[in-house]
Amino acid sequence: MRAASGGVVAAVALAAAARVAFDLSLAPLAAWLPACPLRAASGWPCPGCGSTRALLHLAAFRPGEAFDANPLAPCVLAGMALYALAPRAGLWERASDPRVVAAGLVLVAGLWGIRMLGS
Repeated sequence: MRAASGGVVAAVALAAAARVAFDLSLAPLAAWLPACPLRAASGWPCPGCGSTRALLHLAAFRPGEAFDANPLAPCVLAGMALYALAPRAGLWERASDPRVVAAGLVLVAGLWGIRMLGS
């Protein structure tokens, strides 16, 4: 029980820090980040394109805009939060299962394909 409550505290602290960072106007700093090399070279978005914007939207409690920016980033963040909240659930041991790895790769490829059709 103590480890789980520590995970809850860590998740709440992370959410509060993200909100404070957004309120301190870190959003304009996203313009200073380097552009995606794949998109610059080919015009196609990589699976990670829009992740910074998505996380900034999540910090501002705008989940719809976060999913529009990159649907994978909120999912990864939710997975990280789940792991922080359930440290004894054996999530990382299960993650090494080849079926889980294959499902993750199919998810990333599928989302990437959907985004490419829309761009």
